Amino acid sequence: MTAYKFHLGQEVEVLPLHPERWPATGQYVVTERFRRGGENHYGVKGSAEPYERIVTESQLRAVASIEENAAAPHHIPRFLLARWANDGRLVSYQWSNRTAEVTENPRTSLQTAISLLGVGQFHVSVSSGHVPYQKFLASHVDAPAANALDAMLRNGVSGLTADQRGAWARLLVSLGARTPEALRLLQAVDRRTAGVSECGEEIVELPVKVTVNELKVSAVLDMQWWLRRFEGKTMLFSDRPLLTRPRTAQLCGMPLEDASSLIILPVSPNTVFFATADPTVRDKTRKMPKGKLANMINEEAVWRAARHVYAPNSSMGTFIHERMVGKRNKTWHPK
Repeated sequence: MTAYKFHLGQEVEVLPLHPERWPATGQYVVTERFRRGGENHYGVKGSAEPYERIVTESQLRAVASIEENAAAPHHIPRFLLARWANDGRLVSYQWSNRTAEVTENPRTSLQTAISLLGVGQFHVSVSSGHVPYQKFLASHVDAPAANALDAMLRNGVSGLTADQRGAWARLLVSLGARTPEALRLLQAVDRRTAGVSECGEEIVELPVKVTVNELKVSAVLDMQWWLRRFEGKTMLFSDRPLLTRPRTAQLCGMPLEDASSLIILPVSPNTVFFATADPTVRDKTRKMPKGKLANMINEEAVWRAARHVYAPNSSMGTFIHERMVGKRNKTWHPK
């Protein structure tokens, strides 16, 4: 007999098996528990509905407390993903091993999406001593990059100051050490070592080492940057947001040794940032039809995702479902 995972009165989020039949959104409270067919079931009640719903345990996810979310490392820069959210909520998609299908949560909280629960807080070394990883990134990387992005969206790439360009380059370089995989490996190594750490056969660059790697930052600064707007299209975002052509073995890494490499980062639901050192690649990318390029980027976002793909609404639901299933079943690969 399996113990209940959720207790009476606990706030939970529901992952509907069939979202189209589940018009209600938001958080629910567990009102009853019972077993049926050898599986734990729950009655849940939402404030927006007059009746109770019955769901299985696999359809529920605990709503993390503010304290839990604050302590969890943020593997996705909050200021970036916030542009996909409405009133602090966005639509998330993930593959469920338990149900063997794609689940859609139309009311995922921004705080839940950016936090990597299950990975505890750790410290990194800087010249002034040891500081929490999250605090380091927030002050040294994300805050300056957020200002740079605001300026870039308002005035274009040409309107950036030298300091803003440097801040944005550091953000791009840092994303290689902020994937779910990198953070989980960091959990297993000496958190106070600001360098390259080994975990079994894996090698992980700690965030401080990555973000102060002046060679990588300089290489990105030497590239040609531009934004492209995709009016009428919806661009997706994933838990491995940085995309590149060609792909790299290091997730969210950059193939800077390849002079013709292309860096791609969605920065809003209708805008994408690009960078390359190759004028031919730049011209070819700029001339690519908007629909074809948007489709390529969105397919790459789904392909590269570790678990989650995010959207501002459900308009891309079918697109995401089909490709997540194809990815899982090895029947689909982006062109």
